[in-house]
Amino acid sequence: MHSQRLSEPPLTAWVILKLSGEVSSAHCACMAGVAESCTHVGALLFKVEATVRCRENATVTERPAYWMLPSNIKKVYPEVGHKINYTSAAATRKSLNSLLDGETHTRPALRTCCTKTTPQPPTPEEMAKFYSDLYNTGTRSAILSVLPHYSEDFKDPIQPIRDFKFLTSVCNASLDGSDFLTLQQHCQTIISTADVSEVQATQIE
Repeated sequence: MHSQRLSEPPLTAWVILKLSGEVSSAHCACMAGVAESCTHVGALLFKVEATVRCRENATVTERPAYWMLPSNIKKVYPEVGHKINYTSAAATRKSLNSLLDGETHTRPALRTCCTKTTPQPPTPEEMAKFYSDLYNTGTRSAILSVLPHYSEDFKDPIQPIRDFKFLTSVCNASLDGSDFLTLQQHCQTIISTADVSEVQATQIE
């Protein structure tokens, strides 16, 4: 079969073998077959090898029909995920070799999904060691902020409370109606009251 064009007619491949299994010659009608070393020839050799091993190791009445290899795929049809066989080619070849060599009498079930395992929950000692190792890394992990033994390190530093004066407190009603020069001189005397240091600005923010 064509690798990428399943709807086209199957390719013609042939091999010449000796009784010892040595390959004398091989050929395939595909473009890569000009070099006499395409994968179609390899697939044909695999088929011949498996057939010979089946014939030499077991008869059709000794075991279930393990010698039945999958038929050629002529068309790929869509299928739901849990019905698709995800067994790799290496695993398929290994199971077939085990059958041919007599190591097992049944083929493994189709692998349609990953095997689910239920992990055991960690013990309190394991969790305590995990939290301790996490704390010793020096990073401020969020999970540690809710644990009794580590939450103290996440408290915000206590800021001193300062009593700030409002600008309305420097208002002098007796200066109402005064001229500009008088007001300017008065402002120079209270300008220090409106000064805000960097520390005070940070606390206000």
